[in-house]
Amino acid sequence: MVYFNWLGKLNKKLNYLVAVSGGPDSMFLLDNLVKNKFDIIVCHVNYHKRWSSNVDQKIVEDYCREHNITLEIKNVKPSEYTKGNFQDQARIIRYDFFNEVAQKYQVYNLGVAHHVYDLLETYLIQKQRRAIVSYYGLKFKSTYKSLSIYRPMLELKKEDIIDYLTLYRIKYGFDETNELEIYERNKIRQQTINKLTDLDINLMLSEIKSLNSEQELLKDQLEVIYNSVIVADDTLSIKEFYKYNDNSRLQQMIVYEFLFNYSEDLVLRLKKAKIKEIVRVLTKSRRPNISINLTNSISLIKEYNYAFINEKKSVKNYQYTIRRLADYDFNEIKILKQAPNSGNFQALHVNKDEFPLIVKNNTGKEHIHVSFGTKKINRLFIDNKIPYRQRLTWPVIVNAQDQVISIPGLAINKHNLDSEPNIFIIK
Repeated sequence: MVYFNWLGKLNKKLNYLVAVSGGPDSMFLLDNLVKNKFDIIVCHVNYHKRWSSNVDQKIVEDYCREHNITLEIKNVKPSEYTKGNFQDQARIIRYDFFNEVAQKYQVYNLGVAHHVYDLLETYLIQKQRRAIVSYYGLKFKSTYKSLSIYRPMLELKKEDIIDYLTLYRIKYGFDETNELEIYERNKIRQQTINKLTDLDINLMLSEIKSLNSEQELLKDQLEVIYNSVIVADDTLSIKEFYKYNDNSRLQQMIVYEFLFNYSEDLVLRLKKAKIKEIVRVLTKSRRPNISINLTNSISLIKEYNYAFINEKKSVKNYQYTIRRLADYDFNEIKILKQAPNSGNFQALHVNKDEFPLIVKNNTGKEHIHVSFGTKKINRLFIDNKIPYRQRLTWPVIVNAQDQVISIPGLAINKHNLDSEPNIFIIK
């Protein structure tokens, strides 16, 4: 049995969050870290999707209480789930929670209990999906948002883990859904991984090592090109991307790396066809604004000369009431009684019967009467090339008659144009 030598991969001087489900793998990791006196904070997620989940939580709570370890628990509410793949949603919920705990304690290193069979399962899924990857299997270290994720157990087998827990009488839970072939990973585990001999495992690990060596050579060639195409962590320059239209394979690798650097977990769930679709949209589509769904909560937005990754989050609505002429300084706009000395601003006249005015974020359905007709707000966004992320919170000003009198920075209602304006708006 192998116990402590694998822990040498972790820097004992660092503090770690530890993902602990209460199952055998994570309890093995937890107990070894405790015995080796690592400074840790335990994170547990209860999805409340199976009857035994509360048993698992109690196992983790009891262990942490006995060893005086800080424990953070997330109980997932039914409202947090949407339609779609549960495992994908659970993964995002889990890692977003870990990221929140990291921010709370300022501890950005996370230990997870993936072992060699998890590594092989991931490799077989990659092959089965014919996925474009930058690395086969699982890395010892990867990232998710602000987290550095460490997998110190990748050389350990499940049998080593169970033997250890039995020898030291460490309690652990059992996830009965792991036996059900309703998920892709479960099928691979039941039909393939559980039947592998030691020779099969070693041959597959050798194959993975060889493939990753080839990938490293390709990545060295890609690095210079990639740095010219990616202008920010979540933004890609389509103009630079066009330069490689004669090499679709290279463009696919650029997209893969772009998504991988944002979230390794994200690309593990994408099939090759989705990568090809992204390349096609970026290079062939003439539409200036397109959204491509990557998951239920993450999209790739093409917006004029750039593409960026967007996490779908509920927009925080705002609304302010203006009952009289005065100076106002809101987060989104300023409203003044006197014209500013410089800069861009709107000048309009508002009659007394139009008060109170309401300043609020748009719904995307507003329209405004301008001198040359009626304009929908979305058309104004397009014509003025307003970035998608700014559109979500762009303000509109509505009078007491529920008419839009201003879309700051974009349009003024023709009925409020006057040679003697009394309101000045700075966006």
